[in-house]
Amino acid sequence: MESKKFEAEVLTGETIRSSRWSAFISHLGALSMLEVSGDVVIGNPGIEVDLLKRPPSASVSPALLQLDLFLYQRPGLWPQLAYDKALSYWSSDTNFTVVEIYYNNKVVEHLVVSTTK
Repeated sequence: MESKKFEAEVLTGETIRSSRWSAFISHLGALSMLEVSGDVVIGNPGIEVDLLKRPPSASVSPALLQLDLFLYQRPGLWPQLAYDKALSYWSSDTNFTVVEIYYNNKVVEHLVVSTTK
């Protein structure tokens, strides 16, 4: 998956509001994919959200996928309007059983991976 490229300021804050997180493995014939998805409350339409895999750590179980949640403010004047923005992360590595979502180096969500047929 190619990352979005644009000039933007990374937003940081103490807390973040999010909901509807899920992590599941879909089996479509010979292809299996892990999808992690959820909604994040953002403050204006100029904010982009992204989930990126954290660098692996020797002390972490190989069954644990750790993702960093980033918010980027694009330049410009945007109306201040809070709403949910959906985001997802896809991986062909289906060996994960647990997913942790981090924001500002704090775990904000802990998910058990389920399987669909």
